[in-house]
Amino acid sequence: MAELRGTPVIYNADNISVGAIIVAAKAKVLSNDFGREADFNGFNDDVGDIMSEVTTNKRKTLSIRCVPYDASLRATAVTNMYAMLPAPGSAVVIADDEGVGTVIEADNSANYSVRSAKLGRTSEGIATVDLELMEYEHVDITAAVT
Repeated sequence: MAELRGTPVIYNADNISVGAIIVAAKAKVLSNDFGREADFNGFNDDVGDIMSEVTTNKRKTLSIRCVPYDASLRATAVTNMYAMLPAPGSAVVIADDEGVGTVIEADNSANYSVRSAKLGRTSEGIATVDLELMEYEHVDITAAVT
């Protein structure tokens, strides 16, 4: 039987906000997945063995799933849901209330680029919004990409 020793890192998934799109008054964040990615290019010698490698396009990715809601009106919850679908390429500000300077917060003007925004529905019929966001570490997005 496995035994956990030490102190685990436990986060509240609802501590992340995405500009004015996902905030505590309009949505409950169910989950978020953060990652770091890059492209790798190998340089081969004359027999085909990789002798060196170059890392390019370093980026952060953030996937967020939330449930839109309103404290009292379904119609307002529906309005909130559709407002959570920014156009691909839009710049959004990420804030992580776990503390300033967390790895999730953006390096360049605190802006991630929206890659996709989707509406979904759970098997229980609950509406969800899924956002896929990306930030290239060497690109400063200061306004919506057009």
